[in-house]
Amino acid sequence: MTSSGSIGWSPRRWRASPRPKRGGVCALFERAVAVSRRAGCPISAAPRLLGRYRRIFSASRHRVWRHSPMAASGVHSGHDTPGAAAAADGEGAGWLRNAADYAWEFLRRNPDYRADYAQSTNGVGAINARWGLGLPADPAAPARSAEVFWRPDVAPAIVLPLEAGRMDGGPTARELRTFGQPKAGQGGSYMRLAGGLQVLLRGDARPEGPLVVVLALDADFGLRVRGAQALHQVTRGVPAPPSRLKPAQRLRLDRSLLALDGSLRRENYREIARALFGPGAVEDEPWKTASLRDVTIRLVRTGRELMRGGYLRLLKGGL
Repeated sequence: MTSSGSIGWSPRRWRASPRPKRGGVCALFERAVAVSRRAGCPISAAPRLLGRYRRIFSASRHRVWRHSPMAASGVHSGHDTPGAAAAADGEGAGWLRNAADYAWEFLRRNPDYRADYAQSTNGVGAINARWGLGLPADPAAPARSAEVFWRPDVAPAIVLPLEAGRMDGGPTARELRTFGQPKAGQGGSYMRLAGGLQVLLRGDARPEGPLVVVLALDADFGLRVRGAQALHQVTRGVPAPPSRLKPAQRLRLDRSLLALDGSLRRENYREIARALFGPGAVEDEPWKTASLRDVTIRLVRTGRELMRGGYLRLLKGGL
């Protein structure tokens, strides 16, 4: 105990302590008494330790989701299953598979991009290059149905430039397992491949091939090689590598996306926290000092940062 009478408490010690096996406040109080004894504090300090322990325990992912009304109603919102973020247009859950899907979901929520797209479709100039797109994409379409094509310079591990082959035996569009017809855009014609990969047909390259991959020897050469390896797997009929995003990363992106939606609807932080974690978790402690308040603020800031250009860094690392 410190000279002011407050409890000397270390978050690291609490994280290292195992969760109580028994449920309820009694088990939490027993844990608080045990920790206060190890710290050399009197038993009278246990109630204050209990309050801190309950805040940390209630902010955990499993307890938060158990109190969420969306779990009870069966509506997936990204809390229990990473990659199940809700669509901004209210059509339900849009299952996000990889970094490119997340990047598009954040970009299509950007009001500036929506205005730029409306102008480009009305014939008032082309889409701004700062968005990283090879050709305009409708922001009303969610990731599961949108045809989004990125430029090779912003997504070097996703978009691979192809040119007409100078030798026999090069892959054709059929071997590349392409989806849909080529779409003319900036720098050539774009096509989608299995596993989220894309190719850009440059010059006189034709889908019927033969085709060769062009890898620029620049700072992103390692990323381009990774994309070429994934392309090689696709041509051999091997499934493309899974997304590089870990479940914890996808869960945070899901929550940032949902927090961004609430912010764009001009909801306050408390309303956003209720949607994310459930009213039970929000009302469990005073809001002004609640740990969930800080978590919600950070999620909103992360969502806005990704919407305003951070999605390009997400794309850079590949699928």
